[in-house]
Amino acid sequence: MKNQMFKMLSIVMVFMLGGCEAGQEIKKSQAHRDFGMAASLDKINHGGVDAEAVLADKQSYLGKEVVLRGTVNEICAKKGCWLTLTDVAETDTIFVKFTCPVGGRLIPTGAVGKQVAVAGKLVEVKVSQKYARHIAEDRGVPAAEIENIVGPQKMLRVNAPAARVWGIAAE
Repeated sequence: MKNQMFKMLSIVMVFMLGGCEAGQEIKKSQAHRDFGMAASLDKINHGGVDAEAVLADKQSYLGKEVVLRGTVNEICAKKGCWLTLTDVAETDTIFVKFTCPVGGRLIPTGAVGKQVAVAGKLVEVKVSQKYARHIAEDRGVPAAEIENIVGPQKMLRVNAPAARVWGIAAE
């Protein structure tokens, strides 16, 4: 009886520890590169929530500091000063704006399709028509579609001072 109880407890502990470890970091076996303010990277060392989970339950995360993890969908082609995280169907987007790009490019375009972690407050904002058109232009949206952006636009955004990207080669 004692032996059986010990085996059962051992199995449960293995599953519990394995489960905790799985959420700690994305692809620990891969090298990562850090971008932005080094002091802000401490926040993204552990834990975090998948961007898709946040998009599925926005109200639970709005106004809160979050560590987001996901796959980079788009990056600002001009300066690398923003990136987007989307759901699998690419119907909903979190716009991540880097608050302190230091001269030149922040996130390289080679990060598209790679895993990323960022930390910041998740907010829903209304951006001006001009800004929305500027972002659409940076995304490479055709001019005819950009003209269809009229009036203020809602945006789900995280202002992040830093990002960690896995699987991207050093420059």
